[in-house]
Parts: sequence; structure tokens; C-alpha cells
Amino acid sequence: MGKIAGLKPSSNNSSLTDSAIQMLKCIGIKKPNSLHSFGSSNKEDFASFGPFIVVLDGHIYNPEDFPSSSKEQTDSERILESLQKISLRETLAKINGDFAIAIFNKQTECLTLARDRFGIKPLYYSSIEGNTGFASSIQSLLYLSFVSKSINPSFLKTAAALNYRFLDADPTRSPFSDIIQVAGGSAVEFTNNSIRTYSFFNWESKEKNQTGLIHHTDYIDLFRDAVARRLKKTSTPMFTLSGGLDSSAVVAMAHRITGVPQPAISSIHNGEAFDEEKEIMDIVNSGIVDWEPISINDPDIFDLLEKASIIHEYPIPTATWLNHFILTEKVKNLGYTSLFTGLGGDELNAGEYDYFYYFFADLKYQKKEALLKHEIETWIKNHDHPIFEKSNLLAQNKMSNLTDLAIPGQCRPDVNLL
Repeated sequence: MGKIAGLKPSSNNSSLTDSAIQMLKCIGIKKPNSLHSFGSSNKEDFASFGPFIVVLDGHIYNPEDFPSSSKEQTDSERILESLQKISLRETLAKINGDFAIAIFNKQTECLTLARDRFGIKPLYYSSIEGNTGFASSIQSLLYLSFVSKSINPSFLKTAAALNYRFLDADPTRSPFSDIIQVAGGSAVEFTNNSIRTYSFFNWESKEKNQTGLIHHTDYIDLFRDAVARRLKKTSTPMFTLSGGLDSSAVVAMAHRITGVPQPAISSIHNGEAFDEEKEIMDIVNSGIVDWEPISINDPDIFDLLEKASIIHEYPIPTATWLNHFILTEKVKNLGYTSLFTGLGGDELNAGEYDYFYYFFADLKYQKKEALLKHEIETWIKNHDHPIFEKSNLLAQNKMSNLTDLAIPGQCRPDVNLL
């Protein structure tokens, strides 16, 4: 798995400019071929056959749905072979995976960029006055001579006013004015005269009963399948472990699948308000992990910010990002190549911290007072925190400040955050 980048070739000029060569070097290609406009930092993620060129950043987790006569076939080669049998849209819809992909058809001179259903893997492009470049890294695109480094003011206003959880409310926006993000589950098609965007995957309800609720056994089966498929793609996994449910559930499932203790890493802090060691020890003492605690007491914040910003490419909104950056450096130094985390579990299972206020406002707008009272009481019971205390007064104030009951659906900036 490696980063990808390239330029849309044309019949008039297929050679690379100096700035394009620098773009490819930025993603880790030491000696770009001056006659080849596509590249991947991992040779296995590049494939070419017939009219098609494919570069892939990511993994396919359902290779059984891409049958091949060769057991050594790479994921990019599986996609290439699929294109010989079915359409591009059908191929993309069939992939269960985390991926950013670029596909060029030399016959039609059509470039297609696509991103996995959830948008796990980043993918960006810039198309200005007939020049089109793409990359899974913003930094590399900024090397192109036709891409400006001017900041997107709309993006920065959103980051400042609505916190990081709303940055992708517009899924195509990026921090830079000339750079566009490919939305998750979407493909962007570039021909000589037009740009067309379409969704290749449609979410369909598959609930097994009329209540709209998925049975807990279905959830566990899906969860186990997701972890198992990802374990097959790595020989050296490491797991983050916090005091919450999400990361501990992932590592516990990995232990259930493999039957052996899994390597896990945690950040340990001075002060009970921030430290989660007490909760972490429940998992450690159960024997399902080989634990590596990392003490983080007095880091050089500005040095960390500088290093993390270069890699992250987005605004760094909370100390959690810096904490995670320290852990990833340690994981890399220990020789592990894959890191499993619980990131995203909050949103999947209960909603992010900010979302509760909008949910409460919806109930208030619908005049469901009894349910609203119950939900606020349950929120306080389950989510109260010594620093971020929960109360009925807080819920009422947040509803008033962040929403307008006269304009349903409107989300206001958090002035206190500003």
C-alpha cells in the first residue's frame, strides 16, 4: 500500500514537466519515469494491461469476489482484470475495501478517480485550464505549477466555527482553493471536454425486521468479518488501546479470531482527569493483549505541531491528534506496519459529542417532550465526565446557541469555541 499521484496524459503531450516529476518524488518515487504520468510509491499498486492503467492506494478485503487464475495477483491487478469483464462502475461497487484509485483508459483518454465508500483513503485533484493532476496527498499536488497554494477561506471558517467534526460537511472541499477532494463512494471522470461526478455505491437498507433495528448478533457478525478481513492483509498488526469501548472491542475481537494475545499500545498521562490507565487495565489484566504503555507527560507541543501538520495535511483541532501522532511514531519504531484503532466508533455507535445537541433540538422541534427528557437524562448518566460535565442546563443552552427552532436543520457556529 502506497501513495499515488499523476497527471492526466493527453495525445498532444505525455511527457512529464519538472513540477510533475517533483510531485511524484513527493509521494516516494525516487526516480520517476519522465515518459510515464502515473505513479505509486509501492510498485505492486501499479498495473497496466491493454488500454488500462491502474494505480491504487489501499486494500481490497474481498478478493474472493475477484476470481483469478493467479494466487499471486495484487489488488491493482484484480481491479485491472475485472475491467476486462465488467464495467468500471460495477467493479468499483463490488470492492469491499479502503482505497483511492486512479484508472486511465488510453483509448478514450478518460481518467477516472474513485474513493472507497466511507472515504477512508484520501484522494484529491486539481483541474485548471486543461491541466489535471491527482494525488492521495495534498502536498504532492502543490508541486504542480498550475496549482495555487492559496488557502480556501470557506474551509478555514468551517474549521474555526464548527469544529473538526464538520469539516467534510461539504465532502469535496479541501484546505486549498485549487484542490478538490473526491467524495467517499464517488467517482470523478475526466474526458477531453468535461468532468463528470457520480456515486458508484448506493446504500440500501438490509434490516431483517420491520422495527428498523439490526439484531446484536448481526452486528457482531459484521464486526468480526470486518476485523478478520483486515487482519488477513497484515502480518504485523498493532492495536491502540484506550479506556473506551471502541478500541478495546477491536483488539478483543482480534484476540477472539486469532486465539493469541495482540500487541497493544496506550498513552499514559499524569493526572486522573486525562489518564485512562485504570479503565485500560481491565483489558490488560484479561490477558488478551501484550501491552506497551507510553508515558506522555511534557511533550514539546510546537515541535509536535510542526511535524504532525506536515503529515496530517488538515488543521489539527485537538490534543488527541498529537497524542495519536506520538503513538504512531512509536509503533513505526517498534517495526509494526499496520495500526488498528477504534477511531469512528463513537460516530457509528452513538454519535459524536456535538451531535447530541442537534438530536435534542430535533426532539424539541417535534414536541416529543417526554422522549427529550429521557434522552437528556440518559445522556447525563452515560456520558458525564469530570472535565466535560453534562447537565440539563448545558443541553438546553447548547440547543439555544447551536440551533434555531424557527429554521429546522440550521447549525450555528459555536461562538465559545471561536
